[in-house]
Amino acid sequence: VLAASSSVWHRALRGAGGQDAAGSGTAELKLDPKLCSSADVALVALRFLYTGTVAECSFGSNAHLLLQLARLCSGCRLPTPLRFWALDAMLACLDEPEYADVVPALLM
Repeated sequence: VLAASSSVWHRALRGAGGQDAAGSGTAELKLDPKLCSSADVALVALRFLYTGTVAECSFGSNAHLLLQLARLCSGCRLPTPLRFWALDAMLACLDEPEYADVVPALLM
């Protein structure tokens, strides 16, 4: 599911040869902390890949975490509907003063 959902992860998993460092047959995907440093964000992305829905998102009104999700989607080439959901939810948060720093990040 992960390789089919992301060309970036597909290449990473192929490069690992389906093996972890100990050769156990499980590959490890590392997330670039510049894209995503939140386990909650990564879990929402994974749940979306397996279910096709954003059902259990505890940060739906946190523009900083939604920005991480949008960056993860763009950087890892995750499905467009997830990125659009994150951007839509993030834009709805931007009228709050504590998220003023997100606007310049969106323009980069």
